[in-house]
Amino acid sequence: MRKALLLATALIAMPVAASAGLLGSSVSGYVSLGVGASPPNDECKRADISGAIGAGVEVGASAFSGWCAGLVTVDVDDTSIVLSGQLDGFGGDYTYLVVDLVFTGAGPITAVELSSSSLFAFGNAQPDPTITFDDDSIRIVFDPPSTNFFVLAEGGQAVFSIDVESLPAVSAPTAFSLFGLGLAGLGLVGRTRRQG
Repeated sequence: MRKALLLATALIAMPVAASAGLLGSSVSGYVSLGVGASPPNDECKRADISGAIGAGVEVGASAFSGWCAGLVTVDVDDTSIVLSGQLDGFGGDYTYLVVDLVFTGAGPITAVELSSSSLFAFGNAQPDPTITFDDDSIRIVFDPPSTNFFVLAEGGQAVFSIDVESLPAVSAPTAFSLFGLGLAGLGLVGRTRRQG
């Protein structure tokens, strides 16, 4: 019994770092498709994003409204953002796609990069994304030269990998304080047993 209590006390007092990812945090922002000189002018489809990460697709195709054809779903998981193309039968032409995300409850974002892309149909513009980020937000913009349109490929995807720094571990003084409290508790339990 005493060994089990000592082990439990030691485990309680161990420093614990948060996982280095986005799982368990929340996200807000929007995704927008449009035709125009630059985003977000002439926006024709927009969906707001809000929710916990890890609960499936944060924005589904049905969330979009407007007259343009073509849709995008956004799925954020622990270490990636996946944009998936969905067509509604007309094959809309666009000049920009913007994804703007803000995270709450995650460690600082240290890197974002495009891992793979098949989001756009062949024979049209294949724009490269402009990616900007800071500690708690990511903005991805596909904005080819104004004379070029792109078409979303049915089932195509753009996958972005995300590196997130771990939140700080419990500090050493805090860990020692917890360990001391555990030992004091063990002493109290031992004294109570001796008296009883």
